[in-house]
Amino acid sequence: MSHWVDIKPKGHESKEWIFGYFRETPSERGDEHYYSELLFRNSERTIFGIKKYENDLVHWSKIRVLAAKIIADHDFRKSLVSNDPELPKRWKKH
Repeated sequence: MSHWVDIKPKGHESKEWIFGYFRETPSERGDEHYYSELLFRNSERTIFGIKKYENDLVHWSKIRVLAAKIIADHDFRKSLVSNDPELPKRWKKH
């Protein structure tokens, strides 16, 4: 079963940026690999971003550190922003 977890950035509080972590296990996928994503959006739901991890499990502590970096580093955040029309749909429940 795929999992979604709300992420709190390590050492950073932000009302502007919201984070989630999505993961699937090999048994849930046709390719039998792990898959996960760190997703983020602004509070207005006008900017969406994603960092994909294929064939890799990422520990929560690393995800929280990466979320903090996304808040603090404008250029890094900009490099992960995506116009993929599926991203707003992924956030409908969150």
